Amino acid sequence: AGWAASAAPAAAAATEYFTELAKDFGTSPRGPVLTHYFVVRNTSGQTVTIGQPRVSCGCTSASVVGNKNQLAPGESTAVAAYMDTRRIPVAGVSKTVIVYVPFLSPVLEEVALRVTAIARDDLVVSPDTLAFGTVRKGQGGEAATKVTLYNNAGWQVLDATSTGAYVKPAFKEVSRQGGAVTYEVSAALDAGCPVGNW
Repeated sequence: AGWAASAAPAAAAATEYFTELAKDFGTSPRGPVLTHYFVVRNTSGQTVTIGQPRVSCGCTSASVVGNKNQLAPGESTAVAAYMDTRRIPVAGVSKTVIVYVPFLSPVLEEVALRVTAIARDDLVVSPDTLAFGTVRKGQGGEAATKVTLYNNAGWQVLDATSTGAYVKPAFKEVSRQGGAVTYEVSAALDAGCPVGNW
């Protein structure tokens, strides 16, 4: 006696559609809304349908960018997670929020993404973003902000990095008075940067 089974190719687990499953924003002043885009690419041979993301805490919201909830094979979109540091309940403590992303087809499953941040009341960034605004192609640009930490006279900035090849960061100490230390953090946009959002 014997039996035979025919196996159809298994659908990829929905986690495989994401390039990453977690984002650690690190330490932030209380105030800005921290934003991260989790890229989703349909690597299956079937149409993928994404439901409305939900979150484990009211300090964070999430949505599918452009309401692009259906992805044909090879298409991409992103799930945007917005973490409002003003709504993180306890300062100085790491807060992790789970963003649940439901996939409705070809297989019903849910992916858990994580965003983490520490909101500090003794850290001030002004302005709270480095914004180049609208820049003409080939022009480049510069933006700067001041970062002040109170109650720690020995505080130092040791490095500044960028995840984008066209944005070069720099920093310099501006003042050190009593327990307050201020640095200027700047970013230069390369003139060869292609059109898009950076």
